[in-house]
Amino acid sequence: MSLVWSFKTKRYCVSLYVEQEQNYRYDGEDCDGAIQRALDRGELVAFESSVIIERDGVEVARDSLCGSVYEFGNVHEFWTAHRKSPGGHYFPDMVRSAARAARKEKMKIAC
Repeated sequence: MSLVWSFKTKRYCVSLYVEQEQNYRYDGEDCDGAIQRALDRGELVAFESSVIIERDGVEVARDSLCGSVYEFGNVHEFWTAHRKSPGGHYFPDMVRSAARAARKEKMKIAC
């Protein structure tokens, strides 16, 4: 996986990694097969993404999503589009989900 975004604090690092899914078979609504044909031609790209939170260099939480499909060359919109229009974006939700899991893990360590 390739690191495409990260945010660091003194003890924590929140990172987004993406990896293209080769030979992906589109499983969404595609009545005429146009989306799958665009994937096969490379006009669209399918990828897996993982938000990973590390505390002092050790992974404490992760949230992953497979099967995201974007136009070739616009994969960055997965983690940037929420800045332009609020709501309905997976990336901020993934960060929140991983952060909740990291907080739960922190509580286990503290007890």
